[in-house]
Amino acid sequence: MVDSARRRVIVTRPKAAGRYPAVLIMGGLGCYSLDGEIARPAGYGPILAALAKGNFVTMRLEKTGEGDSQGPPCTDPKATAQLEARGYVAGLRALKAYDFVDSAKVFVFAHSLGPLIGSLVVPQEPVRGFIAAETVGRSWFEYILDNARRQRPLMGVPLDVVDAQVRAEEKCAHRFFVEHQPAEEIVKLGPECEAMIRSYAGVPGAYMQQIGDLSLAKQWKQADIPVLVIYGTSDPATSAAEGRYLTEIINSFHPGRATYAEIREMGHDFTHFASQRDYLNRRNDPSPHPFETALLEVLFNWLERQLAG
Repeated sequence: MVDSARRRVIVTRPKAAGRYPAVLIMGGLGCYSLDGEIARPAGYGPILAALAKGNFVTMRLEKTGEGDSQGPPCTDPKATAQLEARGYVAGLRALKAYDFVDSAKVFVFAHSLGPLIGSLVVPQEPVRGFIAAETVGRSWFEYILDNARRQRPLMGVPLDVVDAQVRAEEKCAHRFFVEHQPAEEIVKLGPECEAMIRSYAGVPGAYMQQIGDLSLAKQWKQADIPVLVIYGTSDPATSAAEGRYLTEIINSFHPGRATYAEIREMGHDFTHFASQRDYLNRRNDPSPHPFETALLEVLFNWLERQLAG
């Protein structure tokens, strides 16, 4: 139960009796169900399948109003980042309470925006370790401007136009994230502002403004746990600099606790792409892009070290 509303969880477990290590999956930005994810050939599917094969319990917790979860719809103004964090706190506590889970060996795998929500969760409910994949290290305000400057040249936009677009987007971002003006007012300011709000995949403005208010340094200062930060070099949705800075933040407060791992030619969805440009143009490329199995090697090597410690 989260704020008197039931949340659906999807759990896999080994068949044999016993207590096993467990991993809770935190998805990224947007409103969607995680049901059926384990059968997908990309995304979280191969990760969930490999964890199940490796005798880990896994948990997927549906966001508010998604799947069979009760509560306000994910797109409702009441569906805040704080509400999502409370859901994961409740999920972790339920996971630790199962008689087939070793409560001292519970991990989180968080993707994209997920580690930002995770930074709100782990100070409240400690875990054995945390994996932050394809994510952000600085404030969301800084990140989105750098993201625009990184992605648009890859899409063929001339640099003088990029300069103008980033300046325009800074005005949108400042009003939205710093002044906390409503999203419905921001979209009226011009096409750059409308595109910025539209990129948040339907989640409410209050949610994104809470994300904008987050200080990752403040949050991670409160959580003294091992963290694996992963970045794929073909991911244009973030950068190596973001992953390295998050690692630096954590190690500045808890020396040696964070490890940075870089995986060549992995895109934001954990599939193989030759470059960031190819990933951005993936909708024009009908050929299949396989899951990047190097991710599993990095993930399981790290998990084994944490379980042996």
